[in-house]
Amino acid sequence: MVNLNRTVADVIDTNIPHWAALTSVTTDAENGAYAPGVTTGTLTVTLHEDEDVRSWLTQEGATDPNDKLEGAYAEYSRSTVLGASMDGGKTIIPLYIAPDGGQMVGKLEFPVSTEDDVTHVVEFFELQDGNPITSGEGEDAKPVPFFGIYTSFVAQQAVILGEGDVTFTTPADWPKEEGQRVFGDQLTAPFTLSFTVVDQSATWKDTSKVTIRDTTGGLVDEDAHFLWESSNPQVATINEKGEITILTNGAVSFTLTALNGNVEKTPADPPQEATTYAYTYATPEILVGVGNSPFLTVPESLRTTTVRGGQPATVLWSSNLTEKNRDNAAGVEDLDSVETIFTLTLYKAGDFDESAGGPKEGAQGEALDPVVSSMKDVKSSALIPASMIPYANGQPYYVTISTTDNATGKPYTSWAKIEVQSPPAVVELARPSSLYITDEVDTLSLTWSLANFNGDGKEFRLVITNNTTSAVQGTGVNAENQSGSFTMNIADVANEYRDTYTVEVAAKNATDSTWSYDSFVLYVYDRVALQQFVVDGEDTANGSTITLSNGEKEYIQGLIDSQNSTAAQQAVWDTGRDISLTADVSMDPDKPWLEVPDQFAWSAEDTTTASGTGQTHATLNYQQGALYEDITRYQRTSYGPAAEFRLSGLSDGTTKVTAEHVNTGTVAELIVNVDTLQDKLFLFQFTPAVETTLRYTNGDGVQKEVTSMADGRAAIYEESGIQGDVYLESQQGDTEYFGTLYNENLVSSEKDSTQLEDTKASYVQWNGASFGEEDIHAFPDPASTDEGEGEGASAQANQESILGGDNQLRLAGTNSAAIAAWTRVTETLAKEPGSAVTEDEQLLMMNSSEILASVWDGTQWATTRLTQNSSADMAPVVAVGGDKALVAWRAVAASDSGAPTEFDSYDTIQYKVYDFNTEKWSGPYTLYNGTSGAVKGMEAQMTESGAMAVAYTIEKGSTSSTTRAVTLEDGTTEITSNLQTVFALIQPDATEGYKVAKNVQVTDDKDVNENPQLTAVKFDGEAEESFILGWHSVHSADGEENNDIRLMAFTEDGTLRGDLVDSISAISSQTGSSITSNFRFAKGADTLSELSILWSQPTMDVDEESTTPENNLGTADSDVLMGVRFRVDNGTIGLTAPIQLAALEEQETTSKTIEAFDGWVQSDGSLKAVVLSTEYGVVDPDTELTYHIELVPGVDNEGNSTGELTEVAIQNSQTNLVSITGSYTDAIAAEVPVPDYQALAVGASVPVQTTVTNLGTQPITSIDFQVGSESQQAHVTIQPGESATVTTNYTVVETAEGNGVLANPDYTVTATFGSGTTARAAASTGTINLNVPNLGVSTFETVQQEDGKRVLRFSLYNNSAAQLENSGRTVKVGLFSDPECTTPIESQYASFCPVGATTRANGAEFTIDSTTDLAAIDQGAYAGQITMDLAAYAKSDPENYMENGEIRSGGITVDVTFIPEDWPFVDVTEDKWYYDAVAYVYQQGIMVGMSETTFEPNTTVNRAQVVQMLYNLEGQPQVSGDSGFSDIRDDQWYAKAVAWASANDVVAGYEDGTFRPTRAVTREEFAQILYNYAKCKGYGLSASADLGKFPDSGQVSSWAETALGWANGNGLINGHDDGRLDPKGSTIRAQAASILMNFDKGFAQEG
Repeated sequence: MVNLNRTVADVIDTNIPHWAALTSVTTDAENGAYAPGVTTGTLTVTLHEDEDVRSWLTQEGATDPNDKLEGAYAEYSRSTVLGASMDGGKTIIPLYIAPDGGQMVGKLEFPVSTEDDVTHVVEFFELQDGNPITSGEGEDAKPVPFFGIYTSFVAQQAVILGEGDVTFTTPADWPKEEGQRVFGDQLTAPFTLSFTVVDQSATWKDTSKVTIRDTTGGLVDEDAHFLWESSNPQVATINEKGEITILTNGAVSFTLTALNGNVEKTPADPPQEATTYAYTYATPEILVGVGNSPFLTVPESLRTTTVRGGQPATVLWSSNLTEKNRDNAAGVEDLDSVETIFTLTLYKAGDFDESAGGPKEGAQGEALDPVVSSMKDVKSSALIPASMIPYANGQPYYVTISTTDNATGKPYTSWAKIEVQSPPAVVELARPSSLYITDEVDTLSLTWSLANFNGDGKEFRLVITNNTTSAVQGTGVNAENQSGSFTMNIADVANEYRDTYTVEVAAKNATDSTWSYDSFVLYVYDRVALQQFVVDGEDTANGSTITLSNGEKEYIQGLIDSQNSTAAQQAVWDTGRDISLTADVSMDPDKPWLEVPDQFAWSAEDTTTASGTGQTHATLNYQQGALYEDITRYQRTSYGPAAEFRLSGLSDGTTKVTAEHVNTGTVAELIVNVDTLQDKLFLFQFTPAVETTLRYTNGDGVQKEVTSMADGRAAIYEESGIQGDVYLESQQGDTEYFGTLYNENLVSSEKDSTQLEDTKASYVQWNGASFGEEDIHAFPDPASTDEGEGEGASAQANQESILGGDNQLRLAGTNSAAIAAWTRVTETLAKEPGSAVTEDEQLLMMNSSEILASVWDGTQWATTRLTQNSSADMAPVVAVGGDKALVAWRAVAASDSGAPTEFDSYDTIQYKVYDFNTEKWSGPYTLYNGTSGAVKGMEAQMTESGAMAVAYTIEKGSTSSTTRAVTLEDGTTEITSNLQTVFALIQPDATEGYKVAKNVQVTDDKDVNENPQLTAVKFDGEAEESFILGWHSVHSADGEENNDIRLMAFTEDGTLRGDLVDSISAISSQTGSSITSNFRFAKGADTLSELSILWSQPTMDVDEESTTPENNLGTADSDVLMGVRFRVDNGTIGLTAPIQLAALEEQETTSKTIEAFDGWVQSDGSLKAVVLSTEYGVVDPDTELTYHIELVPGVDNEGNSTGELTEVAIQNSQTNLVSITGSYTDAIAAEVPVPDYQALAVGASVPVQTTVTNLGTQPITSIDFQVGSESQQAHVTIQPGESATVTTNYTVVETAEGNGVLANPDYTVTATFGSGTTARAAASTGTINLNVPNLGVSTFETVQQEDGKRVLRFSLYNNSAAQLENSGRTVKVGLFSDPECTTPIESQYASFCPVGATTRANGAEFTIDSTTDLAAIDQGAYAGQITMDLAAYAKSDPENYMENGEIRSGGITVDVTFIPEDWPFVDVTEDKWYYDAVAYVYQQGIMVGMSETTFEPNTTVNRAQVVQMLYNLEGQPQVSGDSGFSDIRDDQWYAKAVAWASANDVVAGYEDGTFRPTRAVTREEFAQILYNYAKCKGYGLSASADLGKFPDSGQVSSWAETALGWANGNGLINGHDDGRLDPKGSTIRAQAASILMNFDKGFAQEG
């Protein structure tokens, strides 16, 4: 029926321009009703002739010329201002306008009802941005019909065929009684089944519309009304005509299915598989045979097999010879085992005569594998490998099948034909020499090659999209040949500094199911932006010149003008000796650089020759806050784009600095002129610290006399330098001092700012009334050695596992609409446990794997089988968005049945789309046709609006496992991989239903790119969602393997965004987090700032029961779940620091791993996660194991845990599934505070430092740090994931007992966040141990030698306010033959006594415990003597102590430690191997405890701790300069130690400008750092061991070979008990204590 529609005059004023009126609305329904079973129709709208109406509908922008219908309406354009709807505006039916504006049409789709006639109403709606205009707000908003205009029609009830509605007619030879066999060679007429439809009122009753299934299990004719099928196609087949072909002997039945339009009905008891109204009629089972007479034939219906190039072919034949040879066998006990051999030969088209049914005379075919058949395993088919039947320009292949009658010897032969169609078109887009260019390039030539691209109807497309401007090129290019080219225009960069272009080519033959793709992303840079320096905060153009000079400084002019007066000298010293020539340089930090592609290679090269020592004019130093390292000492080849460097002027001349953008090769240059004070400005520090007179001759020959300041410090400026020695004279009390400072010992230069040391001064210590050259000690310049660091990790490729039953379940959606998909292996094997699975059985299982999907509509599940074929379908992925659901899966096949898991025949991705409105599936469609390589991983995602995307990994050009990490000859690691990540966008298509609109290969490198993950969120402030793509990346950098999670973002239309951070490497490296391939995006995030990235990370522990320091090997303990969250700060997108979201609680005897997990954001912002963990090492399976898991561990102000705990008890199981819930909270971490131990004295106010890390979600605004009764509030801003150091002053006091014993104060650390909340760290309270003596040996000399004996004298001192006298402590002195103090000298060779005493103590050690002696040590006045029978001792062990009959030169070490009255560390007892070492480093102030009562000997040391240890060993010298590390603030407790270590070339930072203080230190790294320190101090470096004696010496990094050889040669780092050196093993605190004690005794004290 058609309703009367209102005209324009009825409803509105015709003068209003924004309106429309419809003259009439009709459908093509006959008499207003559609016949039963009809599901589509055409809506026709005749438009009012008024010009205003038509102009409104067809105005510019109101139609989309690119959206077209087909057929009669191909010229119509889609209206963007008017649409129709059959559900009140929820779903819009597009309307298309005729070119003359007089008519609009729309395509209707409606469901079929089997229960009643259904009336459908079509309404019209005005559109805005594609959606109906609504009234109301929020949930009350409803679409408003367009002036009430509508039409309606009726879809009539369908009549279904059911029981009794169809009858069979059997052929004349059909068996008449049970057990009767029908033989094919005895048939009198074609063996054909026919049928008749009894109910002629049925909707689908056309007996001419009959189909069968194709090789994939689908219907050959989707519109058919009936389906014929055989129950056993190996025995007999049936075609669409009902003709039966008997293949072999056996039982078979046949079914006819009335498809009834494939209308689905809801299952009565979900979640069963969804069913349709199809009704199946079956014939009785009959016995058939091929015949009584021996024969071999290929039935005509099976004669020709058609396959695609690259696919195998199956040849079928029919023969009764297997049964005949069994029946005719004589004397065989097991007749069913008698074999019949079928021989197969393959011929090319030119070698076979099809009309004669055999090969041409003289033709030589290629023998195929014979087929062995017996009654136990009757075979009548063979699989021809794809490699033997390649596509040959449409030429067929022929196969002859031959066998013999064993009884008569008579041969039988038949033949089959294989037609090989063209394989899918393959397109390959040549990559330019670089994917990174500058906009100086105006054009770029693109070339491509095509294979298998032929035939009528072939298509080609090229699309080049500028993702910044959306400009498109290449859309009109066609390709007729097997190769082509196109000149691409490069526009000036529009996006600040870089544009990206997506270049895609695609090809498709008419017979191809989908397009073949190749693509890449091209990065185009603004060349000027790549050459923009920033020097000391100012923009500096390429090629500029800067000058470094101090000559005009006021304090230098003061020395010149006053002839080096003491007042002018004081002005120089008031600078803190911070006199340097520096400039900070970087690339423009305000550019939105990408961390991975925007690397720069920096260098500095002198352009003039340096005078004198050949020192370079200026060094370029990698900036780490206040810490710097000359980049020539790095093994790095490039640096991150945000890296900052410091230029340091060292000698007069010119240096050229270059920065090359690695990927584009763009070079920027900066000229640096250096004018120094070298050999002009001299600083002196004299001891005794009294006024001293200096006499010398300057470079002009003028004699000078200068008086120092009263404290023994002097500053002299001589333009011409000093040409001779400096003579010194001073007086302290009644003692006069004279001496000479030789010219070669004079030090004159400005501070090398990279060393963070003061300007060099000549230090002179006077030890008597007169002195000679040997009494003057000049400090050497610090030397440096490269220190390479870094850890490697390997990733393993995910392996597909096909198991019987259901597996590989994936689920997506909400409680109102969800989709689940899984793989079902439909075949089962009856196998005994432990029996082998044959290749044939494995192939059977593989090919029986199908994809099932179940849809949840908010009330029930409905399950559908998406595939039904004879090939393998696996690994489904799912997504839900809008009113659609997506399922994609791998469809694979192997060409060789002997290798069923080598998917070299094809490896494709198929997909289907479900519509929740129509409750129908569309597809299957091919997303990827396998032409580029094997699929290795896949993920799907949809946006709220229904945009669909699939990300997948392909191994380009290969089906086998990729090559990953390769260890080169120099020990470095190189990554070589073909694994690439691809992003594909799926869009609706009017013709095909759905199509792949974008297929972009986002990686094009040698990295391992795997495990792609997808999610969709709104970028903050945006209305539409964007896709976030992440994947695990393994790459080699500077010889090491690095793990990362790479990131990209795409809009809903597939445009690549440029505003997302591209990697998490920067934040993970700052915190020492270990990235693994097991990562996920948390689900349920609405905006980017709510989105988290989660991954599992292993933790390491050590064996606390080890008896030697070399046994503490790291072992896996329990995994943790890590996470980072995106942050948006003033429009800039970043990441928080990685935090531990959940940890499997440690057990004493077991280790636990996270096998799988998933997580999502809940409505209140908290995270929900499910973790599947496995526990290893369970000794007693009957023991009940309780697992604990905590999300976001932290504490509140009262010290209570803020995480929620879930406990699950599991018996007799190692696997545990745990659900956890927790929230990101405002929390902090605080380091144990460290005081300035050098300034400790009763009454002194000393600084105490701690480092606070923000683990919250908002900035910290202030820190309250309280030590004792004194508190300091620091108003600092600490962003989430960042750290800051806070300092407070503490006035040192004695204990209540007095006697100089320092009291140990308590401390607390509290942080206040931006919202006003407060938090304390888990270790924010404790006690600082101040009462620590600092013992040392001040002199050690030979005072007498005769007859092989020696008398040795030594002096002891205590350089600490923590006194020994009356402290209850004692001092132990030992004599050892090695610097490590591991081999004591036997008592018969040595004896001790204090100087002046007569009583001697024999043996290797003695104890000092008298009050007088301890007081003498406090005053530095204690002296002792050792009498040593050196000759006798050497002869006792000639192998170690004699050489060529003489005593070998070597050292004897005096070891001194204090033993406290109350040993503070409960975890370090005297029976431990490391007790003496811990006592030594504790007493020397080199190391402190991790708390007041624990030392934690088995805890791994990190970089900050190591440099602090060496800084303590050095005596904590003064440093200057601000720390500019991105991860270290200059007020952190270890900032001075890091600054000192970097300044003295002891340690280096990382290429991204970080120091990574919390990163664990390996054994080879510890050796390198210690070697650098020894070199800095000028200690002996000649001793070295051959590391080749260790079986794992090949694991030693090339940069560490020298240092580790030195450390091993000096006994500092030895091998494990199993003989391994373990260079990559971790270093624990006990080992560090032992190494540093040995080093201090063997080098520092002797040095």
